[in-house]
Amino acid sequence: MKNISKILWGLALITIGSIFAINSLGIADINIFFEGWWTLLIIIPSIIGLFDNKDRGGAFIGLIVGIVLLLAARNMITYSLIAKLIVPFILIVIGFNIIWSSIFGSKIKNKVNANKDDVENITAVFSDEYRIVDRNFKALSTEAVFGHILLDLKNCKIESEATIKVNATFASVDILVPNGVVIKVRSNKIFGGVDKQTYNEPKSSDKKEKTIYIDATAIFGGVKIK
Repeated sequence: MKNISKILWGLALITIGSIFAINSLGIADINIFFEGWWTLLIIIPSIIGLFDNKDRGGAFIGLIVGIVLLLAARNMITYSLIAKLIVPFILIVIGFNIIWSSIFGSKIKNKVNANKDDVENITAVFSDEYRIVDRNFKALSTEAVFGHILLDLKNCKIESEATIKVNATFASVDILVPNGVVIKVRSNKIFGGVDKQTYNEPKSSDKKEKTIYIDATAIFGGVKIK
C-alpha cells in the first residue's frame, strides 16, 4: 500500500505538470483554477491517504469534507446547510470511531487495562514534558492536555510485555520505541491522529518476542509512535 500511495502522488504531479506544459505550448487551454479548485488540496491527499496504512479513517473524513466544500463552492449546496450538518457529522464520526476501536482494538485495550500494577503516570497540562525511560517497565500512562510529551524508550529493557496508555487532548505525544520490539497499537481518534511510523520486527524462533501494547486516544490532538 505504501508504494501505491507514492505512485498516486507521482501520477498526480505528472498530470499537473503535463497540464501546465500543454497550456504553455498553446496546444490547449485547460483551466485547472476552476471555481472551488482549492478543495483539491484536501480531496487529492485524502484519496491517496485511503491507500496508506497509517490513518485511513482520517483520510476518509478528509475526503468527505473536501467533497462537501467542493459542492458548496460550485453552488450545488449552501454553506448554511453545511453549518446545520456540522454537529450531526461530528456525532456520526465519534460514533464510528467508538465502534471501530471497540471491535478491532479490544485485545490491546484489555491488555492495557489488565496491567494496572506499578503504573507510572506522566502528565503534561499546558506544559512540555520530556521523559527518558531506560529500564524495564511494566506499564506507563501518559496524559497530555494542551501540552506536549516526548517519551523516549529507545534504551529501555523489555523482558516480555509492557503497556502504555496514551491520551492527547488538544496536545501531542511522541513515543520513541526501542528496536527489536513488536509494537501493537489500538487507536481512538476524534478529530485527531495516531501515527505509527515504526514497523513490527520479524518474528524469530531464536529469541522470545517482546511486545509493547499501546492504547492511544487523540482528541483534537496527535500521537506519533516512531
